[in-house]
Amino acid sequence: MHLMDRITSAGAGLRSLPEAIDMTTAARRMMMYMVGSCAEFERAMIRDHDRRCSGTLRRTNWETP
Repeated sequence: MHLMDRITSAGAGLRSLPEAIDMTTAARRMMMYMVGSCAEFERAMIRDHDRRCSGTLRRTNWETP
């Protein structure tokens, strides 16, 4: 998202023809930020889950009899 901010502040827009991405309209920029926010949230949830589980794994005895 920082790249998009830099592009926008320079007065330019992003359009990729092969991927059909057009960031030159307000609605499409909003959608891009929403998708990016959801991806950030999902990654944070995964990171939190991994932290909780790593503590459990350290406390568990995995030795076989």
